[in-house]
Amino acid sequence: MLIRTSSVEAVRSLVATGAGVTVLPDMLYRPWSLEGDRLEVRQLLQPLPDLEVGLAWCKGAVLPEALENFLTAVRPTLGSTQQAYGSK
Repeated sequence: MLIRTSSVEAVRSLVATGAGVTVLPDMLYRPWSLEGDRLEVRQLLQPLPDLEVGLAWCKGAVLPEALENFLTAVRPTLGSTQQAYGSK
């Protein structure tokens, strides 16, 4: 059986109940989570490819001050503006 979800919490819960296995980045394993004591973790011997991440927000939205402050701090590391996947 194959289950597809975008919820990391659902994946951790399914694994904790014995419904399967998964590959998660260390920061998503969260041993302090409700399932943490029911998960067994093994480090992979070979590193996986890097994962590129980006920031996205609704075009034209009024951004909260906290987000504006965050963007000010990370702006030097941001690339150019891109259209969202599937947009025209």
